[in-house]
Amino acid sequence: MKDTWEAISSTRGLNASAAELLEYSNRLHLRHVREDVRVLSGVVELACLLRDAGFAIAVTSGSSQEVIRVVLSCASLDCLYPVQVSAEEVKYGKPEPFIFLEASRLLSVEPDRYVLVEDASVGVEAGLRARGAVCGGNGRRCARASTFRFFRTAVARRA
Repeated sequence: MKDTWEAISSTRGLNASAAELLEYSNRLHLRHVREDVRVLSGVVELACLLRDAGFAIAVTSGSSQEVIRVVLSCASLDCLYPVQVSAEEVKYGKPEPFIFLEASRLLSVEPDRYVLVEDASVGVEAGLRARGAVCGGNGRRCARASTFRFFRTAVARRA
């Protein structure tokens, strides 16, 4: 999101900085999440199935750590995702692979050993650039993908 706000701020001649715009959009997003967080059908079941089968699981998101924490907490999923990586923690966001490479590092799993469930085309591209196996889709287009509305879930079996 930071990259997006930087591009908008610089090309539209706004009086607000990218940091201010990001903070404002996060505040609005957090209000919406707290009022109406929804988990797509199958997300909890998929996460539990993967965890119980010995997979290490991480959430990666173009959102901030605060947004990740609030969404997971409101959805009662925070205990299922011990590793959480936000765009704030990497130099470049998607479609660059850095967010997935960081999740791989934190999971102690080589990038070519994980499977990425992704709901956006830039995330699919980033996952492929990180050498991961990618399953793309979202709740409207690919019910079997069972992805979060706002998050991308990277999963990996520990070697």
